[in-house]
Amino acid sequence: MIHFFAKGHSTLGQFVERWAPDLRPHVSTCSYRGFPFLHSFPMGSYIFADYERLGTWTMSRISRQALRLQQRGVTVLNDPQRYVSRFKFLKELHRRGLNRFQVYRVNEPRGEMKFPVFLRSENDHRGSMSGLLRSPAEVENALGRLSLRNRLGRKHLMLVEYCDCFDPDGVFRKYSAMNIKGALIPRHVLFSRNWVTKKPDIITDAGVAEEHAFLETFPHRGQVAEAFRIAGIDYGRIDYGMRDGWIQVWEINTNPVVIPSPADIHPLRLSGQTRSARQIAEALLALPQ
Repeated sequence: MIHFFAKGHSTLGQFVERWAPDLRPHVSTCSYRGFPFLHSFPMGSYIFADYERLGTWTMSRISRQALRLQQRGVTVLNDPQRYVSRFKFLKELHRRGLNRFQVYRVNEPRGEMKFPVFLRSENDHRGSMSGLLRSPAEVENALGRLSLRNRLGRKHLMLVEYCDCFDPDGVFRKYSAMNIKGALIPRHVLFSRNWVTKKPDIITDAGVAEEHAFLETFPHRGQVAEAFRIAGIDYGRIDYGMRDGWIQVWEINTNPVVIPSPADIHPLRLSGQTRSARQIAEALLALPQ
């Protein structure tokens, strides 16, 4: 059995229902709300997700339980002892020269920061919380306009240097790939005129052909594997752009939407997404149960 734990929304459960119903007997989805009250942890594989959204107390409990499971020889995906927070992960990618852009806490010195920048939080996946900010004054104005909730969560806020990944025609490509215990599965290429991209807003025959080629060849496999290794993440989806032949990593989500509903996918892209779904199901079934 695969035991999947998340804070609330079970994206893996959605994937099973929409794309891989044959996995129903093999996947159990659970919420962390009941985690303190569990008295037994059966054998199988455990996927701990949503680390970005969890507090210190919950992470501490997961860490202790993960260690006990590993001592029993149980497979654990996303070992809390290896997990690196988004902020530290992006800092490390820049230190190694892999990411061109730097990140800063809003309350730390920013003398070397390169404009433009944008605001975002390290503990959610809503993307940018501001437009592009082009001066210290614009940064302070943006911070002043934050909601009370975001001001209270100021310690989680980051200023991210903008990295231009548009092609000469003004098209932005957002690449993604899944990792399931070392099985790397290319997910998609989304084409857009916007630098914040959740869904594709450009779908053409040429773009679909490019996406299919990406899904078949996955030319960034080595760089993506290195990014997951640095992050200490065995289950999740990496989102990135490309600049001068190198991936520029935006984030790794440990509880991503695995694949949208078939009804939400353009017919031209459906065969490629079906291919990804099959590969993901195979990787899940390959986990010890």
